[in-house]
Amino acid sequence: MYHHLSQLSYQRGLDGYFPCYTTVDHLPHQANALYLLRRCAYIIAPIMRRHSWSVPMLHELSPYSSCHGKCQTVERTTRHGSRKTTQTIPLNIELRLREDDDPSCFIAIHHLTRTMLHELSHLVYKRHFLGFYKFNAQLLSELVRDVEKGELRKRVSWKSVPDRIAGTEEIVCTMTGDLKKSLVSMIAGGRKDRRRYLE
Repeated sequence: MYHHLSQLSYQRGLDGYFPCYTTVDHLPHQANALYLLRRCAYIIAPIMRRHSWSVPMLHELSPYSSCHGKCQTVERTTRHGSRKTTQTIPLNIELRLREDDDPSCFIAIHHLTRTMLHELSHLVYKRHFLGFYKFNAQLLSELVRDVEKGELRKRVSWKSVPDRIAGTEEIVCTMTGDLKKSLVSMIAGGRKDRRRYLE
């Protein structure tokens, strides 16, 4: 179901820099799902403002998805004479809100916040390499500082803040998977600019 911010009633502690939300139609507790999307948007709002990020849509991801979140972007390349610049344009972020074995049960807010920080990191780094996880850790540090300094008007408790960005096993697994994909693309494409595949 589609929800535009202009059609939603204002509530303290909700909303940020996502003008639209969508929830999965056939699942129970639609109001709770929408609340969680709006709550996550609020928690990360100071971070998005600080980095000048604006994402058009925040979607609920199917509970049967193999991942906890997705970030969709497009790259826009512009030329200024001989100079070429590439800009990453965010399209949407998808967030899995529900447990896969029981869609009526929702995932804890600190896990959702961790996923949101992970997906925001993809606005800067596509692949799960060292730079990605350093930046992901930076965003978590920013969130901790925002809560400590009252940037969220004391409407976010420490229960909403993840204690880490990811476990060691998860980091190694995702880095290994992305390295394999990059090597396959590099070999298949036969490109000389190898840095493109390791960003």
